[in-house]
Amino acid sequence: LKISYKDLDYVSGGDTDGEYEKSKYKYSYNDVESVIAPFIGEIEILHVNHHGSSHSSNQAYINALNPTVSIISCGFRNRYGHPDQNTLNRLTAASKVYLTEKCDPDRDYTNSTLVNGDIVIKSTDGKNFTVNGDQFTVKH
Repeated sequence: LKISYKDLDYVSGGDTDGEYEKSKYKYSYNDVESVIAPFIGEIEILHVNHHGSSHSSNQAYINALNPTVSIISCGFRNRYGHPDQNTLNRLTAASKVYLTEKCDPDRDYTNSTLVNGDIVIKSTDGKNFTVNGDQFTVKH
Protein backbone atom coordinates (compact mmCIF):
# COMPACT_ATOMS: atom_id res chain seq x y z
CA LEU A 1 0.00 0.00 0.00
CA LYS A 2 1.43 3.36 -1.01
CA ILE A 3 -0.35 6.54 0.04
CA SER A 4 0.79 9.86 -1.40
CA TYR A 5 -0.32 13.29 -0.27
CA LYS A 6 1.29 15.76 -2.66
CA ASP A 7 5.04 15.05 -2.21
CA LEU A 8 4.67 13.00 0.98
CA ASP A 9 4.79 9.21 0.47
CA TYR A 10 3.87 6.51 3.01
CA VAL A 11 4.29 2.77 2.36
CA SER A 12 3.03 -0.25 4.26
CA GLY A 13 3.91 -3.68 2.91
CA GLY A 14 2.04 -5.69 5.53
CA ASP A 15 3.79 -9.03 5.98
CA THR A 16 5.89 -8.73 2.82
CA ASP A 17 9.14 -10.70 3.10
CA GLY A 18 12.67 -9.81 2.09
CA GLU A 19 14.45 -13.16 1.89
CA TYR A 20 13.95 -16.78 0.92
CA GLU A 21 13.78 -18.89 4.06
CA LYS A 22 11.87 -21.63 5.86
CA SER A 23 10.90 -20.65 9.38
CA LYS A 24 10.97 -22.83 12.46
CA TYR A 25 7.16 -22.60 12.27
CA LYS A 26 7.28 -24.23 8.78
CA TYR A 27 6.39 -21.04 6.89
CA SER A 28 8.00 -20.33 3.53
CA TYR A 29 9.29 -16.79 3.04
CA ASN A 30 9.94 -15.26 -0.37
CA ASP A 31 11.92 -12.15 -1.24
CA VAL A 32 9.12 -9.93 -2.51
CA GLU A 33 10.73 -6.73 -1.18
CA SER A 34 13.58 -6.77 -3.72
CA VAL A 35 11.08 -7.17 -6.55
CA ILE A 36 8.73 -4.35 -5.54
CA ALA A 37 11.26 -1.82 -4.19
CA PRO A 38 12.18 -0.30 -7.60
CA PHE A 39 8.50 0.25 -8.38
CA ILE A 40 7.91 2.07 -5.07
CA GLY A 41 10.92 4.43 -5.19
CA GLU A 42 11.98 6.83 -2.46
CA ILE A 43 9.50 7.56 0.31
CA GLU A 44 9.30 9.51 3.54
CA ILE A 45 7.47 7.09 5.85
CA LEU A 46 7.83 3.31 5.96
CA HIS A 47 5.51 1.18 8.04
CA VAL A 48 8.02 -1.64 8.51
CA ASN A 49 7.09 -5.00 7.05
CA HIS A 50 6.17 -7.94 9.29
CA HIS A 51 6.79 -6.04 12.55
CA GLY A 52 10.52 -5.84 11.78
CA SER A 53 10.99 -9.61 11.61
CA SER A 54 14.32 -11.18 10.67
CA HIS A 55 13.07 -11.88 7.15
CA SER A 56 11.80 -8.38 6.39
CA SER A 57 13.18 -4.95 5.52
CA ASN A 58 16.25 -6.24 3.66
CA GLN A 59 19.05 -3.84 2.77
CA ALA A 60 18.05 -3.57 -0.92
CA TYR A 61 14.52 -2.58 0.11
CA ILE A 62 15.75 0.02 2.61
CA ASN A 63 18.25 1.42 0.10
CA ALA A 64 15.64 1.76 -2.65
CA LEU A 65 12.96 3.31 -0.42
CA ASN A 66 15.40 5.44 1.59
CA PRO A 67 12.80 6.30 4.25
CA THR A 68 13.13 9.35 6.47
CA VAL A 69 10.98 7.68 9.13
CA SER A 70 10.34 4.01 9.85
CA ILE A 71 7.46 2.84 12.03
CA ILE A 72 7.38 -0.55 13.72
CA SER A 73 4.16 -1.82 15.26
CA CYS A 74 4.58 -4.84 17.49
CA GLY A 75 3.36 -6.19 20.78
CA PHE A 76 5.19 -6.19 24.09
CA ARG A 77 7.10 -9.39 24.80
CA ASN A 78 5.86 -11.02 21.58
CA ARG A 79 6.89 -14.64 21.17
CA TYR A 80 8.32 -14.08 17.69
CA GLY A 81 11.17 -11.80 18.78
CA HIS A 82 9.99 -8.80 16.76
CA PRO A 83 11.71 -6.63 15.83
CA ASP A 84 14.85 -8.54 14.93
CA GLN A 85 18.02 -6.74 16.08
CA ASN A 86 19.64 -6.84 12.60
CA THR A 87 16.49 -5.39 11.05
CA LEU A 88 16.33 -2.71 13.73
CA ASN A 89 20.00 -1.87 13.10
CA ARG A 90 19.41 -1.51 9.34
CA LEU A 91 16.46 0.77 9.96
CA THR A 92 18.13 3.01 12.56
CA ALA A 93 21.13 3.42 10.23
CA ALA A 94 18.81 4.67 7.47
CA SER A 95 15.97 6.50 9.23
CA LYS A 96 14.40 7.78 12.43
CA VAL A 97 12.64 4.74 13.94
CA TYR A 98 9.45 4.87 16.01
CA LEU A 99 8.01 1.82 17.78
CA THR A 100 4.54 1.42 19.23
CA GLU A 101 6.15 -0.14 22.30
CA LYS A 102 9.29 -1.95 23.48
CA CYS A 103 8.24 -5.24 21.84
CA ASP A 104 11.12 -7.66 22.49
CA PRO A 105 12.74 -6.37 25.71
CA ASP A 106 16.09 -7.94 24.77
CA ARG A 107 16.65 -5.56 21.82
CA ASP A 108 18.90 -2.51 21.78
CA TYR A 109 16.54 0.39 21.07
CA THR A 110 19.29 3.03 20.99
CA ASN A 111 18.45 5.67 18.36
CA SER A 112 14.79 4.61 18.37
CA THR A 113 11.75 6.32 19.84
CA LEU A 114 9.48 4.14 21.97
CA VAL A 115 6.02 5.70 21.83
CA ASN A 116 4.10 3.24 24.04
CA GLY A 117 0.91 3.79 22.09
CA ASP A 118 -0.27 5.27 18.82
CA ILE A 119 2.16 6.75 16.33
CA VAL A 120 0.52 9.84 14.83
CA ILE A 121 1.52 11.26 11.43
CA LYS A 122 0.26 14.71 10.40
CA SER A 123 0.73 16.93 7.36
CA THR A 124 -1.28 19.89 6.16
CA ASP A 125 0.71 20.69 3.01
CA GLY A 126 2.27 17.41 1.77
CA LYS A 127 5.76 18.89 2.18
CA ASN A 128 6.19 19.14 5.93
CA PHE A 129 5.03 16.47 8.33
CA THR A 130 5.22 15.47 11.96
CA VAL A 131 5.49 12.09 13.61
CA ASN A 132 4.32 12.30 17.21
CA GLY A 133 5.18 16.00 17.14
CA ASP A 134 8.70 15.65 15.64
CA GLN A 135 9.12 17.84 12.53
CA PHE A 136 10.27 16.51 9.14
CA THR A 137 10.38 17.84 5.57
CA VAL A 138 9.88 15.89 2.35
CA LYS A 139 13.29 15.30 0.75
CA HIS A 140 12.33 15.26 -2.94
